[in-house]
Amino acid sequence: MNYEDYMKICRFLVIDVYHLKCLQFVLLLSKLSAMFLVIVQTYQFLARFEVDYFVQDGPSYFIGLYVLTCLLAQPLVTETVESIAESVEQNTSQNIIKSVPKRAKKSAFYFFIYVVWTTMTSVLVAISLMIPTKDDDDFFFLFKLANMYLPKWSNFFKFLCRCLAMPLTYVGATIACFNILYSFQIVNLQVQRYQQQIKKINATKATNQKEITRNLKSLLNSFSFSENSAWKAAKRMQFIVLPLKIMGSALMMSIVVFYFWFEGSLRDQYFRICAITIMSFTALLGTAWAGQAIEDYKTEIFNALVEVEWYDWDEFNKKMYLMLLISLSKPIKIKFSENISVNYEMGVQVLTCLLAQPLVTETVEWIAESVEQNTSQNIIKSVPKRAKKSALYSFIYVVWTTMTSVLVAISLMIPTKDDDDFFFLFKLANMCLAIPLTYVGATIACFNILYSFQIVNLQVQRCLQQIKTINATKATNQREITRNLKSLLNSLSFSENSAWEAAKRTQFIILPLKIMGSALMMSIVVFYFWFEGSLRDQYFRICAITIMSFTALLGTAWAGQAIEDYKTEIFNALVEVEWYDCDEFNKKMYLMLLIFLSKPIKIKFSENISVNYEMGVQMGKAFFSTISVMERLHKSKSGSF
Repeated sequence: MNYEDYMKICRFLVIDVYHLKCLQFVLLLSKLSAMFLVIVQTYQFLARFEVDYFVQDGPSYFIGLYVLTCLLAQPLVTETVESIAESVEQNTSQNIIKSVPKRAKKSAFYFFIYVVWTTMTSVLVAISLMIPTKDDDDFFFLFKLANMYLPKWSNFFKFLCRCLAMPLTYVGATIACFNILYSFQIVNLQVQRYQQQIKKINATKATNQKEITRNLKSLLNSFSFSENSAWKAAKRMQFIVLPLKIMGSALMMSIVVFYFWFEGSLRDQYFRICAITIMSFTALLGTAWAGQAIEDYKTEIFNALVEVEWYDWDEFNKKMYLMLLISLSKPIKIKFSENISVNYEMGVQVLTCLLAQPLVTETVEWIAESVEQNTSQNIIKSVPKRAKKSALYSFIYVVWTTMTSVLVAISLMIPTKDDDDFFFLFKLANMCLAIPLTYVGATIACFNILYSFQIVNLQVQRCLQQIKTINATKATNQREITRNLKSLLNSLSFSENSAWEAAKRTQFIILPLKIMGSALMMSIVVFYFWFEGSLRDQYFRICAITIMSFTALLGTAWAGQAIEDYKTEIFNALVEVEWYDCDEFNKKMYLMLLIFLSKPIKIKFSENISVNYEMGVQMGKAFFSTISVMERLHKSKSGSF
């Protein structure tokens, strides 16, 4: 099988299958059924408040919500991917490279295997839902509803539900990952052709300027067309992504709660739950991989383009090359998995922080030493006002966070009657270790990132002052302008290299910190609702831990975003420089600075893996609000409201 064969099969499963009339009828019936079930089940939850009832029917409820979201999103998603495919096919006719590169063939083969595997897992889930078990009446809300209100028709509704299991699981498992992966394959083919075209440009002799011009024009037109198609697709999909994320996260959380709540009972449902978990994990893995790959490909083209030997080209080709560089310097960002948390558990968060502490501290010390060495070469020696002000705010933040960590430690050290139930470890060890553990857990991420931010901030403010100095220098004094530009370019290059080295050192720490941080948030939410009314002596501790976590999170997010924005701030200051009267050498240096600064810093702290920020809080608020409403309605119904 070649590339076209793999893509034909995948296209049928991703796009063409939804054009079948019989499937369209089944999906319409499924939409109506899912909408009816969600409305009725929502009413039942609000009318009848029981924790067991909510947890037991939670997975089926959230599965219904997720599938309904997928069914409603399916026409728009399919249409968008189809339009991308058609646009790329039209654009391919204008491309000089017609062949399919080896890397694209290999990627299509892997995609084919993934599609087959995911389809098999969705079929496995469907079969597990279709096979009757003795607990079905307790597990499926539709069965329960049919037995209560339509006992004569209950067998018919059960049969209908089992028949719809296959299309519903297929749509739910594949609507997001298959379409994103198919789009990725289309983009991948174009990227590999672009790289071949760049190699062809580089291999063309400098004497043949017409051939270089033809290749550059083709590359620029193709890339602009692809960029426009990508932005149109993103604009269409922006209203679908958030509901899919929220429903998917809610589904996973409900499965976890169901498993631990009914451990030992409803054992016949464990195979179904495991099959759904495998299917969900497969879909999530494919989506994350494709998203990251699409982001990286633009950078890959940029890196190939900067190696082109453009020095002997004519002025027109140099300008086109510059347009390509500027166009490619801004990376693609797919907003698919930001600010949604993963949620796992607490004690491991402290352990992760302890293991990470030596490397993080060593990295921050290395950054500080590197910047101090570089400062000696900088023309601006003074500390700007904005840097002083920022340092004061950081000092206040550090004092506040330290105080909250001490407060948490004290709350853990004061004995209560519930300690034997709350602490897994014996009391003496807990009391002795409370202060160092809470301090490290609260500060290892936020303090080090904030300290690095202050170092970067000082350099940024000095760079901004240096740009003002360049702008204030008269055009007749070209040597002074050259000296300032060289100093600025050296400082920025040094800072960039330091940032990449630091990122390389800490790349293995970020993921565990993120996962365990989300675990902490989930454990607090589950603890609160699980032991509501008991273990009241622990509520103050939980509140103190929540305040400490929120403070650390706030500082980390603020510092990370500020570091990302500072490079843009320097770029915006640089474009205002009056460079028109500079000599050719200074113009080239100024151009190098512009290209260098046009690519923003991106801290790999909140991409494709959910980040612990909002979802834990969102889910907590959602649970709290839902349960509060249920309590009020329940009291109102009983006449005590």
